[in-house]
Amino acid sequence: MMTTEPAPAAPVPRAPFRGGVGRRVGLGLLVMVGVLLGVSGAALYDLAQFRHALSDLSNGALPRITTGAVLNGGLQQVLSQATRLGVAASHPERRVTLAELTANLTAVTRSAQALSDIEGGATLAGVLGTLVPTVADLDRLVAERIDAAARTDDALDETRRLSAEAGALVAAVLPTLPADRLGPLTAWTNTVNRVLNESTHAGNSRFQREIARAQRDAAAALSALPALHAGLPAEQAERFAALHRRLEAALLGPSGLLPSLMERQAAIARSKALTNQVLVMVEEVVKISHALFERINAAAAGEANGLSELAATQNRILVGLGALGFLVALGVYLYLRRFLTLRLVRLNDAVLDRVEGRETPLPDGGTDEIATISRSIRHFLDEIARRQQQVEEARRRAEEASRAKGDFLANMSHEIRTPMNAILGLSHLALRAGPPPRQRGYLTRIRASATALLGIINDILDVSKIEAGMLTLERVPFDLSAVLDMVAGTAALSAEEKGLVLRLEVAPDVPTALLGDPLRLGQVLLNLVNNAVKFTESGSVVLGVTAAPPATGKDAETELRFAVRDTGIGMTAEQVARLFQPFAQADSSTTRRYGGTGLGLAISRRLAVMMGGGIAVDSTPGLGSTFRFTVTVGVQDGAATALPAVADPALVEPGLAGLQVDEPLRGLRVLVADDNAVNRLVARELLEDAGLAVTAVASGGEAVRLALEPGAGYAALLTDIQMPDMDGFAVARAIRRQCGPDRLPIIAMTAHALEEERRRCLDAGMDDHIAKPVEPHRLVAVLNRRLKPFGRREALPVAKAAAMEAGHSGTLPDSLEGFDLAPALARMNGRALTLRRAILDFLDRYGDAPVRLEHLRRAGDGPAMERYAHGLRGSAGTVGAMAASAAAAALELAAREERWDAVPALVADLSAALGPALASAETLRALEMAAEGAPDVPAARPDRPNGGEEALRLLEEALRSGSLSAAARFAALRGLLAGHGHDEALDKVGRAVEALDFAAARAALERLATAWTRERDRETTP
Repeated sequence: MMTTEPAPAAPVPRAPFRGGVGRRVGLGLLVMVGVLLGVSGAALYDLAQFRHALSDLSNGALPRITTGAVLNGGLQQVLSQATRLGVAASHPERRVTLAELTANLTAVTRSAQALSDIEGGATLAGVLGTLVPTVADLDRLVAERIDAAARTDDALDETRRLSAEAGALVAAVLPTLPADRLGPLTAWTNTVNRVLNESTHAGNSRFQREIARAQRDAAAALSALPALHAGLPAEQAERFAALHRRLEAALLGPSGLLPSLMERQAAIARSKALTNQVLVMVEEVVKISHALFERINAAAAGEANGLSELAATQNRILVGLGALGFLVALGVYLYLRRFLTLRLVRLNDAVLDRVEGRETPLPDGGTDEIATISRSIRHFLDEIARRQQQVEEARRRAEEASRAKGDFLANMSHEIRTPMNAILGLSHLALRAGPPPRQRGYLTRIRASATALLGIINDILDVSKIEAGMLTLERVPFDLSAVLDMVAGTAALSAEEKGLVLRLEVAPDVPTALLGDPLRLGQVLLNLVNNAVKFTESGSVVLGVTAAPPATGKDAETELRFAVRDTGIGMTAEQVARLFQPFAQADSSTTRRYGGTGLGLAISRRLAVMMGGGIAVDSTPGLGSTFRFTVTVGVQDGAATALPAVADPALVEPGLAGLQVDEPLRGLRVLVADDNAVNRLVARELLEDAGLAVTAVASGGEAVRLALEPGAGYAALLTDIQMPDMDGFAVARAIRRQCGPDRLPIIAMTAHALEEERRRCLDAGMDDHIAKPVEPHRLVAVLNRRLKPFGRREALPVAKAAAMEAGHSGTLPDSLEGFDLAPALARMNGRALTLRRAILDFLDRYGDAPVRLEHLRRAGDGPAMERYAHGLRGSAGTVGAMAASAAAAALELAAREERWDAVPALVADLSAALGPALASAETLRALEMAAEGAPDVPAARPDRPNGGEEALRLLEEALRSGSLSAAARFAALRGLLAGHGHDEALDKVGRAVEALDFAAARAALERLATAWTRERDRETTP
């Protein structure tokens, strides 16, 4: 296609400027400057006059006003301090008040002297001069009053001591006193007490005549005391006489109480009179000061009025000059607006119209600078239009090429995938047909090559989609643990084939319930991990995950930080620089040796950027590389964090067939506490398979008893949280109170996977938290991290378990309605027998769940329904009944939140979800009974006691080993013993077996066996 480009516009010719914009603006500014100078000169002159008048006011009237104000304030303080001095209660208070009063009098006197040139100022200074000696006299009288008060207090103290001595003396004499002397001694005691009380009360009197009367009464009463103790023995009489003399001295002596009170009262009267005199003098001084201050204010007001008149005159002048300046400025503005501003506005509007697509003509009249700018803009706009036409044509061609490329990729994808699908499908079918070994090798290589080719095709298509902008990301809820498990599981085989250690390290604060695109995140992770395995010949590959603190709120997000470390070939800085380019690898030798298209890292980098992050790499040749990348994902409400693992142990160890604890921990004894038999069975099997000796109990109280038993030697306790008698929190607290935080690791195993539940476990004293259903590699990771290599060891039961498992191959069908067997088998570490037992025990425990749930619903027992649904949820999840587990979780939440209107529907949903699972479990039970009953427990008639004896023996073995087959063997035993008169004993055994109380069941079975043997012996004895 031929296109004709528009010819470029001709350049704009320049013209000389005559009377241009610059000259007009300059003239206007000169006029403005002239007016401004005139106004400024007039303003400066007026300001100088105002400053002179203000200086007169500030140097004359204002200092006098300030001095007068200070004088009035000081006199008010003198008045207050004189009052305080008159009532001072101690010498320190008196001295402090006197010092303040003297300082204020000095300051007031100076202020009065400064105003002596004003009428009344000299009189004020004279009055203040007479006030100073009067204050000194007042201070002396106050000191005398304080001293008299101190002597009075001393006399009162002496009086109280004498009163106590008198009481003690009477108490000492009274036991030995003859009866005829009791009356005089009582009179003596009453007289002394009366005199002391009256003398003490006289201290509260304000009148000297009352004190004098008390003094006379005391003298008369004391003179009568010798006659009252005259008849006492000489020694006692002398003691009373000595006390009498001391009483007279304390009450009537020169320093006695009553004379001191008289002296204190006189001092109070004198100081009060002089205080009143001082206050009268101070008030007179205040009146004089107020009159003086009014005269000062009047003089200052006159000067201020003169200043105001001057300011008004100057304001009128300035207003006139300002009006003149405004008129001149207005004229300049109108002039510039006409010849400058309006033309610029019209030019601007025209340009904006052109920008918005309206063809408005540009003003180009005149020969000045604005006209030249207008012509230049028109030239630029014409040039832009020409370039825009070229860009539009190029964009059209690019879109046509992009559409052609997309159509080509779509066709190629279909054309290539169709034969690839046939190759993969037919090779899979051929492998299933059981070909000879040589052909199997060919088919395996064909399938592997086809899979690799399909991966290359997918990479090419992804690059094309990204470049075309056709690749979009999802934002859906997903579980990070599932993504990590997928990556680890996919890369595990390659790592194991090369003898590499593949390890997963997850920080404890990484949330798992996220929002984002799990497919693309897994694609990036898998590409990096596969690359690390590919380029590593020996050593390890580590995938680490950390998270930034998540934001709070409804749409909270967090940044996930991944690091893939390997001990492979490494790269140089030059190789790293071109690493993320499409179709590029470190060098050509890498392509020849390891293969690959070089697209994986380019795709990974672009996907990471699309997910709000990026990729970086650190590498050292010969030592290995570390690829770090970040993504931003949403956090679901109430999201749980990942396992609190600092470092999971090796997910793939060279030559390791199963999951086992580290060698120093093998054989250690661990204690498991769970009221759910299914969970106890699963935990026992997994732990024994990992190389540990297990003791399982059904209650928290039993767990505490065994854990604290001397010499128990348990290396760890794994406990459920919700148990009927004593929950997991109480178990942890009880053990921690006895043995502290470092003796026994306690690990919670619970169906509650939220972060809040994990925090509650740690706060209660537990060391770690495992969410149910229990994943084997996570359980082993926690054990390797938390167990300590001490404690009593036992012979490992692993060999026995393995043998049993080998003998029960094919114990589960390929599929079982109501159960997702693949993840359940993974949780059982691939042990089908363990899963089969767990499913049958699930049937025994929850076979009547629909009936029991309906009963709880009708009873309205919310806590019981919550506990029952919680246990059902955990057991169902363990055995793979995921629909029932989800329905039980919804019912548990509704019961906890007391949403009774939703409970009936949720109970119905749970019953519907349980139906297929329970029916499938019943089928398994029937198969077990058919397989187990015929050889082990033959159908015995009542006249065949040997069959009953064998059934008793088999049930006793099952109870002793804690096997869940006890229920089936008891059913066989009941059928054999029916009609032999042992129904009551059978009921006791049955209830104990149903409750999984194997100890009680064994005890009841022993009694039943004794009765059975006794009956058999009677029948066989002739």
